[in-house]
Amino acid sequence: MSTSYQFLPPDIPDIISDIVTQVSDNLTSYLQNLDRGMNTGVTFKHDTWMKIQEAILKEKENLDYKNKQYPMVMLIEDIQQDVSDSDFNGVKAKLDLLIVCPSKADYYGEERRVNSYVPVLRPIYAELMTEIAKSMYIKGYLGRNGYYKHQYREMYNMGTNEGRTAYKLPDYLDGIEVRDLDLWFPNPTNC
Repeated sequence: MSTSYQFLPPDIPDIISDIVTQVSDNLTSYLQNLDRGMNTGVTFKHDTWMKIQEAILKEKENLDYKNKQYPMVMLIEDIQQDVSDSDFNGVKAKLDLLIVCPSKADYYGEERRVNSYVPVLRPIYAELMTEIAKSMYIKGYLGRNGYYKHQYREMYNMGTNEGRTAYKLPDYLDGIEVRDLDLWFPNPTNC
């Protein structure tokens, strides 16, 4: 097939999926040693918020799903890509990600911090940001902390009937929201 285009937009979900696979490989032994019933590494989903909720509900029918599904990184789509920058051969995009792990409905803040954030969520966040910074498919300005610019928010109890409603999930989960992760994806021919 002969083509006349010089640029093809990046497959951002595929790039992030590969990064999450590396995060999972790096952290699986650590997560298994926590003795929290997490027998797999870090999983990945990408879709619209509504479709992710539907998928979690469907998977919830399997009684053993929590041990296989969580912890999880979610890439929330739709992704707006800026291709108008004439000084940059590629696209700029701001991504929204959620990092979640199982929690309990009756946990108070300190229990969530001790059981979810310190041992599970923050290490996954740090490893994810480190692997994104190391990716050959992503470029841009790294801050002094070695991460690309973004907003970070710990979201206690994202689950059923409680917690925030912006990213409410049909399960008892604690999470970290990474919003407006500012990344540049160069044209693959320049990598």
